[in-house]
Amino acid sequence: STTPATDGGFISGHQAEAMRDAMTMAWLVPERFQEMVSRGLELGENRILAGMHSPLDVIGGRMLALAVSAANLSAYASDAQAAYN
Repeated sequence: STTPATDGGFISGHQAEAMRDAMTMAWLVPERFQEMVSRGLELGENRILAGMHSPLDVIGGRMLALAVSAANLSAYASDAQAAYN
């Protein structure tokens, strides 16, 4: 955008959701951790390549997703452990 302050692209909601879901699945299926996280990150790269978001938009989405994932894991640690078991 020629007016990035007003384009409404920050943060990338698609990247935030993809990364949040990827992190959740990665913790639930640890033998596929690297593949899950890699695929979540790739979605953000695709948003940049498609011209839908700037790198900063994608980085913001990733940071939000990691914060939400960490908060959920700590708040629901016993539930997450039970699901894993």
